[in-house]
Amino acid sequence: AVDQLAPEPLNEYPDTSYRGLTDAIAGYTGVSADHVTVGAGADEVLDLIAKAYIDGSAAAVISRPTYPMFTVLTEMAGGTVDAVPAVDLRVDRQAFLDRAGRARLTWLSNPNNPTGELLTFDYVEALAGATAGILVLDEAYYEMSGVTGLPLIDRMPNVVVVRTLSKAFGLAGARVGYAEGNARAGGAHHKRTDPAAKRACRAGPRGA
Repeated sequence: AVDQLAPEPLNEYPDTSYRGLTDAIAGYTGVSADHVTVGAGADEVLDLIAKAYIDGSAAAVISRPTYPMFTVLTEMAGGTVDAVPAVDLRVDRQAFLDRAGRARLTWLSNPNNPTGELLTFDYVEALAGATAGILVLDEAYYEMSGVTGLPLIDRMPNVVVVRTLSKAFGLAGARVGYAEGNARAGGAHHKRTDPAAKRACRAGPRGA
């Protein structure tokens, strides 16, 4: 009965490479599979990033209001949050650039959750250049906006793009999120095993 219920042998340890899923994501986004990190939902990927780059009292910059998990995960990792207040619900672009220049980690939701503001590629590129540490681009709604910072990862080693299969693909129950970045930005958080992600890996090539 257990064999009939289980989608894979339960006596096997999870595949830590998730190769089927990372290959499918790489094929979809056009980057190398070696630059892809997967997790059980985008929130787990964001959590891995926070734990990798925030230590002690290191500061992370956000624009407020934005996705609340940025604050939660930063504080859980022991860091502090430097919040730049929005002006008329829009990112204060110059203030955000200035504060990012002093931060270990800069979180940006684009389009922003919950305001829906969409920042241009040119601004995102300028922000990446101004950021002292790692710039995390949460692109959960990329498929709706069409604007992405993904072209930056090959030439700007401090950029990480995070996406999910929960929104445009309607796969929230599968809990699949992923990050894309080059060796510097991607390597530090590419060290986590999750059994749920392995099950998604089996389905990934068919569903992506």
